[in-house]
Amino acid sequence: MGTNIISGCMDRRSFVIAHKDQYSSKTFKNARQRFHAYSESVNEHFLEYVKTINMENETVVDHPFWFMELFKEGLFGNAPGTTKGDDREKIDQYFLSYGYGDINNKESYKIPFRTKDIGLMKNNAFMRNAQGIAEGTVFQIDPVYTVSTYALGALEIFTTTGARMNELRQISASKDCMVVLREEPHPHSTHSKPIKRKLLRLVPKGRTEPENYYIGEESARCLSHIVQLLKETYDDPSIPEIPYVGERAPLFHEKKPYIFQFNRKHISSTAITVCLRFLMHGLYIKTDEGTPVLMKAHLLRHTFATHAVQVEKIPIDIVREWMHQKNVEVTEYYSAPTTTQLAANADIWLTSIATHINVGHAVKRSPIEIQALYNDAKGKVGALTNVIGGVCSTDALCPVKFACVGCAAKVPEPEKKDQIEFQLEWAIKNRKIYADMALYQEANKMSELIRNCRKELEEIESIESYREDENFDPTIIFD
Repeated sequence: MGTNIISGCMDRRSFVIAHKDQYSSKTFKNARQRFHAYSESVNEHFLEYVKTINMENETVVDHPFWFMELFKEGLFGNAPGTTKGDDREKIDQYFLSYGYGDINNKESYKIPFRTKDIGLMKNNAFMRNAQGIAEGTVFQIDPVYTVSTYALGALEIFTTTGARMNELRQISASKDCMVVLREEPHPHSTHSKPIKRKLLRLVPKGRTEPENYYIGEESARCLSHIVQLLKETYDDPSIPEIPYVGERAPLFHEKKPYIFQFNRKHISSTAITVCLRFLMHGLYIKTDEGTPVLMKAHLLRHTFATHAVQVEKIPIDIVREWMHQKNVEVTEYYSAPTTTQLAANADIWLTSIATHINVGHAVKRSPIEIQALYNDAKGKVGALTNVIGGVCSTDALCPVKFACVGCAAKVPEPEKKDQIEFQLEWAIKNRKIYADMALYQEANKMSELIRNCRKELEEIESIESYREDENFDPTIIFD
């Protein structure tokens, strides 16, 4: 679906002049003459988003930006701290619904997007006032882009290496931190080219010497985006060397070009958490009991360990090395299966036993036929094998009894979009048939399949859009 985003680019001066009746004569005069807050040295540019139009039928559709609500309601940065009364209560309930704090401790979610790193989550009084005047939603691009770039890099490192917060903050654009290992091919290998592996040299908790944290191409790309952002911000091909700030500072005496810096100062752990919070806002993650979960570095570390051990079946001693833990018992704690995993696997195990016991009564086939079916399935189900709409990413006991559409272990592939569309059409048709036959349980199964198909189609559209955006060159029309 092609869309047309209607928005306007302006600065403080042009906004005041365009809304003359909303400002005092003195403010209007200052804007016209470029005085004080409207001088070239302090003037700021921003966007006003108005609406998004479906180009096929000219209808207004939902906006594509996950952060829009935060700016529209004045929730970005320190702004909520000045709100009182009923509006304050409304904001508190909004924050609480996303898991930003404890219902028994209102101070814990008072300002979830505030940071003491000056300028990082910038949303000044002029912008807040302009929001009350503008037709659409106003926001500055720089803080959104900066915060999102930091957050994406942090999220990538947390979820692919299991690194701790203090280890993330050690990453620097220096040769002793970002290293490329060159491994010569094995003499009997069919590959003739050397293998290059990227890694970060960081000092883990409880250690005094740097150790290896292996990263992939996507992680390296995210970190390079941060480096490029800093170079553009400082208008300098080199990144400023700054002191390490934090409880482990005594270990790091030398100044380094740490990439998690802002305004030539080391970004705090709290600020990185706030950046993550901004990037992931709108992703409603909850426990089995329905309680919202607020993602933090430590929880992402638990998630990394649990997925590696319980889903990917990586040996726990290897995961211990990845996580740089001294004791394997600590790794076992981090990688303990969740309640859902325990219940689901127990259900699968019991079902497999019941099937084994009753299969002779249920199906009249020879042992040779059953063995042939087993061998055929064994060759088609497992890690990176083709399934409907994508590939399977687990070689463990199937967590969904081979109901691949909607399975979290499946990686959707846009090239197989037609398979999901076929499945969706089939499910819609069969839901009606089952409902007409008063087989409501079967109809409900089809409804669940329909929801999963539509969800995967949305994921595939997101992947397609992401690929397009990588090389997108927007056309800007000035009226």
